[in-house]
Amino acid sequence: MVMETSYSISEYGKIGTGNYDGYKYSSEHISQKNKHHLRELKEFNEKSSNNFFRIVDSNTLQAVNNYVGVIQTNNVTLEILPKIYDDEAKGEVKQKNRNILNKMLLKINRLPTEIKGSQANLDAMKDMNIFEVFISMFANSIEDLIQKGIKSDYITVEDNLNYLKGKIQFSNHIRYNLAHKEKFYVEFDEYIEDRVENRLLKTCINFLLDKSKNNENQSKLREQLFFFDKVSYSTNIEYDLSCVVDLQRGMEYYDLPLKFAKIFLKHESFTPTRGDNAGFSFLFPMDKIFESYVEELLKDCQNENKISQLTTNYKGTNKETLLTSEDYKYKNIIGLEPDYTFYKGDNFIVSDAKWKLIEEVEKNNEIKNEIKREDIYQIYSYMNYFGANTSYIFAPKTNESTEVGFIFKNNPQN
Repeated sequence: MVMETSYSISEYGKIGTGNYDGYKYSSEHISQKNKHHLRELKEFNEKSSNNFFRIVDSNTLQAVNNYVGVIQTNNVTLEILPKIYDDEAKGEVKQKNRNILNKMLLKINRLPTEIKGSQANLDAMKDMNIFEVFISMFANSIEDLIQKGIKSDYITVEDNLNYLKGKIQFSNHIRYNLAHKEKFYVEFDEYIEDRVENRLLKTCINFLLDKSKNNENQSKLREQLFFFDKVSYSTNIEYDLSCVVDLQRGMEYYDLPLKFAKIFLKHESFTPTRGDNAGFSFLFPMDKIFESYVEELLKDCQNENKISQLTTNYKGTNKETLLTSEDYKYKNIIGLEPDYTFYKGDNFIVSDAKWKLIEEVEKNNEIKNEIKREDIYQIYSYMNYFGANTSYIFAPKTNESTEVGFIFKNNPQN
């Protein structure tokens, strides 16, 4: 049995040996006997190419930079959940926010939002962190693939044989067999399972088997690795991934496991620590997740809401400039980068996604929505520059937040 200690905090949450009751963001206490867990997290942070924590004091770390997901060291698994995580009814709300994060990650990676499996498997996944949930879903997709059959393909093979097969490679035949007249250096096609798709899946299974700390996931992956016994490991993951953009006809059922494998094997998702195989992270920037999630929702509802000419990620070649100068030192110093522009009917709309909590607060006996001044200025500049008379700010919904409409007053005397 794999022994581990698991902790769970929210974005900007604290973890350490102190008491963090009443702190705004969900945090975790580490007992004095487990103080070495804090040391492991500090060492991970020092070796990582990203600074995931801020050192508050000698006994406290605070999560920063909007990263969510899982950090794993030798003895510690730390789950970082979205900051909508509330400490009240901690277990229930933690699971709810884990489900929200899971749903968003599946959506932006264009993966099925429904988890397939028996009720027993679904119940078991309720207590898994997001990393183990994704491993379980990957293992289920591999299970389906094995049932439908591991595909073989004709692969060109070169070998020095005791019999003639295929065609002789004369240059290598002379090179290797000048003193071995009984051998033939040949090239031939062989129908085998050692194809690029299977190599990627086997590499991913083996990688996750080493990283998973869930007994059921480990058992599944270990059994599945056996079915890929005749397949070699990928030696160039980036190149192999580039080779499977379009699957051959009849291999559609490979699509889902390969999408999971891409998430696990590409460096955008995993952030290994430098020179230390024992620590790694499965982390995503929450603001980018939210932007991509809203983008996918807008794409899905285009017909229903009469949305047309949807433009997303208004950066790079599309980038507009609000403030510039003929002096090259100050050229294009303030850019305009709305997340989305689109038409809703005949109405042109410019919008932004903000991963911020817009909460209702009481001031002077009135309930007001707490919206950041800089966000309003930003959206106002978008509207004026692009000539839009309507704009949306998409923000995460909490128990306190509601959908609110505002009107800009261009002439305060009216």
